[in-house]
Amino acid sequence: DHKARDLGLKIGDSAYVHLLPLKAGFVGSDTIACILATGLHRRKIPTLLIDLGTNGEIVFGNKHRMLWCSTAAGPAFEGGHIRWGMRASAGAIERLKIDPETLDVTWETIHHERPSGLCGSGIISAIAELIRVGIVLGRGNFDEAFQTPRLRDGEDGLEFVLVWASDAATKQDIVITQKDVAELQMAKSAVNAGATLLMEEFEGEEAVKSILLAGAGGNYVDPQDACTIDLFPGCLTAKIVGVGNAAGHGSCLALLDQNKRREAERIAAKMEYRELAATTRFQELFVSGMFFTSARDFEDEF
Repeated sequence: DHKARDLGLKIGDSAYVHLLPLKAGFVGSDTIACILATGLHRRKIPTLLIDLGTNGEIVFGNKHRMLWCSTAAGPAFEGGHIRWGMRASAGAIERLKIDPETLDVTWETIHHERPSGLCGSGIISAIAELIRVGIVLGRGNFDEAFQTPRLRDGEDGLEFVLVWASDAATKQDIVITQKDVAELQMAKSAVNAGATLLMEEFEGEEAVKSILLAGAGGNYVDPQDACTIDLFPGCLTAKIVGVGNAAGHGSCLALLDQNKRREAERIAAKMEYRELAATTRFQELFVSGMFFTSARDFEDEF
């Protein structure tokens, strides 16, 4: 433990700071806290835990063994590198629906304010819906055959208008661009490849039965949307649960109970870390996972 004042934290003259253990450079104490909160290290059933963020931290295991990796998913799940991406704050679209007949869009925003942009769950929802109505195809390209004013040429190639300027807080059209789809493809492919790699190495389990989605974005992602974009393996077999800010909850447990701190040390000692960058298998899975297998042209083309 460290004195808070020595770390520059002004929380009380005699306060201490306890740091949960680290396992590897990109896999930090926040993931240890997630495991502590969800009890993954005590489960019989092998469980997949995904903390969606710029680094997609992934754990697969149970009380006997836990494998762990970090994928450079990029900031798309947190609204970064997306034309109208934003953090999950008032006015961010968190989910939407596209009418398959009229292509009209209805949306839900945080605090029910006029739309200002898309947070992580909204980006996933938008692209999942574009796949469902057939506008986004298996390779991530837009189907140019659609005759609708919503599909048009923009600065980054074709783009689809989700919110017309007259309905937006920004007084500009809010769109999903071809480049946005490509950003999401790379992010989801990295997460899917990392999870698949861990599951392949974890012997004796044919199909994952439980998936936990953590992180600010993960908790609000609709499981069906996640499956439509192939965010992780196991969509057909697993029960998918959003576990909210599991890292924050785990930190609170450790703050209140010294036994939990010792438990965190045991979790860290038990973890088996896998470095993905050097493995050719990860590269293979990453490339093959770039497609959208739910797209209407997927079976015809591939």
